Amino acid sequence: MYNRTLVTVALWSSLILPGLAGAAAEPEPCFVPWPKSLQMAGGDLALTSSARILAASDDLVPLTTILADELFAQTGLRLATGKGAGGAGDIVLRLDPALEGEAYELIVQDRATVAGGGYASVAMGTVTLLQAMTFEKGVAALPRLTVKDQPRYGYRGLMIDVARSPHSLDSLRQVVELCRLYKVRYLHLHLTDNEAFTFPSTAFPALVSRNRTYKLDELKALVTFADRRGVTLVPELEAPGHCGAMQGAMPETFGLIGPDGKPVRINCLNFMNPKAYPALDTLVGEMCQVFQSSPYVHVGSDEAWLGQIGPRPETARYLKENNLENVHELYMQYIVKMNEIVKKHGRRTIVWEGFGGTGGRNFKIPTDVIVMEFEVRYNPPGNLIRNGYTVINASWTPMYVVNGKQHAPENILDWDVYRFGQVSRAWDKTHWARVEPTPLVAGAQMCAWEQPEWREIPSLRRRVAAMAQQVWNPGAPGGYGAFAGRLAACDALLDKLLYGFTLDVSPGPRPKGECAYVYKKAASVSATPLAPGLTVRYTMNAQEPTADSPLWERPLEITEKDGVNHDQSNSPRSLRTVIRAAAFRGRQPAGASRVLFLDNYDYLARLTGMVRLKIYENPAGDIERPDLSKLKLVRETVEPHVWPNAVQDLPARSVLVYEGRIDVPSDGSFECRLRSHGGGARLYVNDQLVCDRSGKSDWGATEGSVTLSKGTAGFRAECYQADAGMYFSLAMGGPSLKKPVEWNRLLIPVDRK
Repeated sequence: MYNRTLVTVALWSSLILPGLAGAAAEPEPCFVPWPKSLQMAGGDLALTSSARILAASDDLVPLTTILADELFAQTGLRLATGKGAGGAGDIVLRLDPALEGEAYELIVQDRATVAGGGYASVAMGTVTLLQAMTFEKGVAALPRLTVKDQPRYGYRGLMIDVARSPHSLDSLRQVVELCRLYKVRYLHLHLTDNEAFTFPSTAFPALVSRNRTYKLDELKALVTFADRRGVTLVPELEAPGHCGAMQGAMPETFGLIGPDGKPVRINCLNFMNPKAYPALDTLVGEMCQVFQSSPYVHVGSDEAWLGQIGPRPETARYLKENNLENVHELYMQYIVKMNEIVKKHGRRTIVWEGFGGTGGRNFKIPTDVIVMEFEVRYNPPGNLIRNGYTVINASWTPMYVVNGKQHAPENILDWDVYRFGQVSRAWDKTHWARVEPTPLVAGAQMCAWEQPEWREIPSLRRRVAAMAQQVWNPGAPGGYGAFAGRLAACDALLDKLLYGFTLDVSPGPRPKGECAYVYKKAASVSATPLAPGLTVRYTMNAQEPTADSPLWERPLEITEKDGVNHDQSNSPRSLRTVIRAAAFRGRQPAGASRVLFLDNYDYLARLTGMVRLKIYENPAGDIERPDLSKLKLVRETVEPHVWPNAVQDLPARSVLVYEGRIDVPSDGSFECRLRSHGGGARLYVNDQLVCDRSGKSDWGATEGSVTLSKGTAGFRAECYQADAGMYFSLAMGGPSLKKPVEWNRLLIPVDRK
């Protein structure tokens, strides 16, 4: 009944118990991450309806209920829970003080026993039990085995940005479940930024962002939910940069008030405001009361834009009065003061990489501050380690996942915590900083920025698994091929735990992301329940399914007529179909809902041709302007837009050259803005190079001016894509234009005289 991927005899010869060397190798359990030690004993322990899940101590009772619910979702078998030592056929959870830190043991003989030194380690052991479980022909069973396991690195984290994009409590509970499945210990919540302040401060109710702030009881319940699954939530209070929401709500405390009594925009915390640090102290205290299980508080400290506060006369006076050299020392002072505040509340401080060296003349950054290294340039990891700082690898490559821009799981499995990659879309062009193995590298964290809640699980599910493998037990057997097989089984288990059904899209639409597809004529979408008694219901109006929504009984055939215009900035509108689906048991929801986006661009071929386009292969993924004469021309076409992402069937890496004309509404000097990421670009107007982003692949924009006469102007836009997901946009502002206008709104049809 144990139908799992077989591994080679050479591999398993080291895992077979003494005396069994001549026996056939046991099939491989699909563990992710792979445990430190595994011994197979042969045979199975079948679980029957009379089996129980028992806690040997009161502390573990909540975990019995969680495990029972998970086994029910996995197998449909509902086991009783309780306290006791257990007997044959039972699952027993117990504490063992001899097991230190996060070490745990799973032993399956006539019963299954999970032991650990603390609640969290026992919780991790129950995940290994879940991953070992099989369910075939109505029989649930565990292979007889012994697992002795503990992680190589203590900090295994995932960050979710809830400040920039709304996240419901349900979506965060799903992320907690994802962390639990792959033994990711810390879930870091980026609670505050320019866009919103989502923490429900009772001391400062004015900070509450309308319709974006959680309730206190909601956050406390989320902490409990995570704690009971062995996941610890870490709060972040972001400053001195990225605190626009705080300044907008309370400029008199966190910002600057001008002589006219009005707030002055400074894009940075007003360090000199005597109200600022007492207020931050109060906020840290409030967060510690909610996130009671977290040993850490993250205080931001990245991208503090000091340029607007530095030149001000009040800043000069403050620096002189306090014998400070420059405005950067105010930033160093912030980290030192916040570290003192955090320690006063019994926690340890985490900051983003941002300060240089060890700080300034007056303010040395203490080495008890933990640094999350992300850009690998402000303070390289080697420098931090030489200066005695604990470092968490959160480097852009490969730890950043940003709205569909991320690295493949196979690349992540080829990485380790001592390699820090700068921002890069092309793996083979990444600039790496490597350090020698040291205890000062505490682990790693994957960071999901700016993503809507529906994108989190699809974009993270496989990447978090790969990261967890490399941070828990690097060098698992079999390389990526074996890992991919194990991951497939765990990923299917995640579907059971979160949703209760799978979705399949055919025939062969082009993926536009993990839950978005581009199809041409039609697409067929199927839903398959994963447990007896489940049904799937759906909507096609973007609303959450209810018990009265249509029943998904057969494949849905999606065509252009099912789509509606999808609003995309600076692009043609796709015809988008949004399908939401959820499992039900009777009329009761039985899991989270899933969303699927289907985009059709076929109708664009019927629109007026606006620009001529030449497409070249760019196999090297160069982001600098290439010699086009040396590239293969794939095809020439006429398009209704200047928008690479809407061009069908592009090579994985390509160069796109657009040529056309724009309408010039008046004489004068016009400002053009070229924004790109994931590749370089250039803009020529009337054969004049106006904006040059050749060789640049960051999130920035380049501006340039050009003098034009009323009428028309010719242009040439070139995109040097590192991959097909490049972001590219053009805009122009100037005389008679009240604000910058998207380039596509200025185009003149190619056949107009």
